[in-house]
Amino acid sequence: MLSFSKNMAILTSIDATLNTSFESGSNLDNDSTLTFVLHPTFSGARAAEFSFSGRDTTNGATHEGDKKTFNFTLLTNSLTKEQINGFYSIDIIINARGRDHYAGKLETIFHFDDGTFAGSPDFSFEVGTYHESNQTGQLNNIIKFL
Repeated sequence: MLSFSKNMAILTSIDATLNTSFESGSNLDNDSTLTFVLHPTFSGARAAEFSFSGRDTTNGATHEGDKKTFNFTLLTNSLTKEQINGFYSIDIIINARGRDHYAGKLETIFHFDDGTFAGSPDFSFEVGTYHESNQTGQLNNIIKFL
């Protein structure tokens, strides 16, 4: 039987930095949207997410070499550090009109209500679409706090 400590740290926010690859064609067209989803590795139930479009002019990340900082929107207020570590993943999904390619690295820092924080390994990713209104995604590695 599992027992849980009464002092488990609850997730309060996720800070992220997205570094777009310098590789040619790693930009986000203005008619494309990029979405990041935190979810249990073996379930599609969303716990947190963030989306932006190529029209988004805040903090870059629409051209090669851009850097964008953002916070995931939490969709639950009860996730603990123990629940996330080793059991949750981040999907990166591109939804584009026509052909689009986007690559880079995602850095995340998870903040908890007891004042602690944990980083996860940086995720390198590459997503692309090749037909009108196509959507593809990449499941990144399972979250393992450093």
